[in-house]
Amino acid sequence: MVSTANKEISVPTDSLLKQKYPKSHAHYRVQDFFVFDHQMGTINDWNESRNIFTSEDFIIGLVEGLEEEVGPASSVIMYTIGCQWGVQDSEFFQKWFSAEFGQNIRQSNLMFLLETWWWPFTAQGWGRWQVDMSDRKQGCIFINLFDSAVARTLGDVGKPVCHLYAGLFAGF
Repeated sequence: MVSTANKEISVPTDSLLKQKYPKSHAHYRVQDFFVFDHQMGTINDWNESRNIFTSEDFIIGLVEGLEEEVGPASSVIMYTIGCQWGVQDSEFFQKWFSAEFGQNIRQSNLMFLLETWWWPFTAQGWGRWQVDMSDRKQGCIFINLFDSAVARTLGDVGKPVCHLYAGLFAGF
């Protein structure tokens, strides 16, 4: 029988750097941003979120496997996954942003907020971005994505491939 009860596992996740400088915002090295617990087999980040590292083969397998199974609907599935991820991540982000900066996200400069949210993704290898706010008054924010993990892995396949990112941004 398998128990589905929530089990609390207390794992010390703070890196030595975070213990020494709990309000430091400059954690640009992998060893400063991630805590590798070899005994537990886990990787947690500065914000105490669990992470996994995958290979390019995983990304290729995921995208090609979905395309093989559901055809053109794979892009919708990837977008939906990204959107749900974005919604969950926005809730998580609000908590750690408030704890780290001592203010509500609604009180922050939008560009600072977005860059703060995206930085962990950059550190995790998801790519860099440029946010274009020139049409914000019309309700549009445009994002130029560079070094996308998906596009970099798949190469030039002659069609858009970053549906996961589009969903992530929409969900957030």
